[in-house]
Amino acid sequence: MGEQNLYEVLGVDENGSQTDIKRAYYRQIRIYTNEKHPEKFQELNQAYETLFDEGKRQEYDRMIQDGGRYETAANQVVEHINNQNYYRAAQLLEEMLQDYPDDPTVKFKLADVYISLERFQDAKRLGADLILEDPNSEEYRLLMRQIYFHLGDAYKEEVQLKKLIQLNLNERNYHLLLSHLYTERDQYDESIRVIEEGLLVTPNGIEDYFLLSELYFLAFLNQDEFLRKNTLKKMRQLPNNEEEKQQVMAFIMNNCDNVDQNHPALPDLVRLVEKMNHPSYDEVEDWLNERQHLLNNNQEHQPSNYQEEVTEDLRGSILGSIIVGIIFSFIATPIVGIIVGFVYYFYAERIKQILGCLILIIIAVAVIALFLSGL
Repeated sequence: MGEQNLYEVLGVDENGSQTDIKRAYYRQIRIYTNEKHPEKFQELNQAYETLFDEGKRQEYDRMIQDGGRYETAANQVVEHINNQNYYRAAQLLEEMLQDYPDDPTVKFKLADVYISLERFQDAKRLGADLILEDPNSEEYRLLMRQIYFHLGDAYKEEVQLKKLIQLNLNERNYHLLLSHLYTERDQYDESIRVIEEGLLVTPNGIEDYFLLSELYFLAFLNQDEFLRKNTLKKMRQLPNNEEEKQQVMAFIMNNCDNVDQNHPALPDLVRLVEKMNHPSYDEVEDWLNERQHLLNNNQEHQPSNYQEEVTEDLRGSILGSIIVGIIFSFIATPIVGIIVGFVYYFYAERIKQILGCLILIIIAVAVIALFLSGL
């Protein structure tokens, strides 16, 4: 196509509307069909694809108006970014922004380069301008989410992620990012809610594994045994054919290889792969043998840190255990006091929960009895 003006290719005025461009394109391809004029037909397609897209048309208009300076500068910016010379890329983009102050592409690229230079406040200023211009742009919202992440502003990062989910419900990654944000705050119920909503609104497919995997590990953090078992069941039911089953097994194996090898979630995931591996694949069988060997060694020599943390959460104070033991020594016998003291030390939280329930039941029974006696 050479240096020929794209407007001239379609035979339309440079100030023509999108409708004018569309009409000119269809008029031309009726004359220059692909069968008789393949080269001309290709030129018409390229011209139409550029001019009918408003963003591409704006870039093209700038290029032909300034004699190619914009395109030359943009290519230099890309080259500097590829060479990780972000300082020089920022300088060129700042110069471009002076010449093209309303250009969203220049603003976006400059904000992205500022992030690489850790100039987050400068990036935030440009990102805010872009959001004002187009509040429904996923690209701009993702940019702002990244900026707030680096600034450590979790609240504003949460706002951007919620907006991204509204803009594109089908993007699983947005649900995962928001869930991670809540998990970092120990808001496990919120994390679980976000993932479960993601499973409801995204199209069904083996990509659901990534949401189910997140849900499975959240079940451990939240000590939700029902959720854990139910999630494992959904993982196993995920593939619809042999090819998908191989992909899901690969996902699980990769997951196991990339988490703490003492994590209590691993044995169930290994067993899940073992159940799914029928007919048997040699590569999977080798992985299972290696994994089982590691699990056996860990169980023998390295008790899980996660299990220790859970156990410690259930324990009471030593002083409290001694007091409880002394009280029961007077009520019953010293032996009983010692046993009760030890039990209280290891299961104080559970005992408190049970006692709390009993107290509530007693209060409820008392209230009902008073009500009935009044009748």
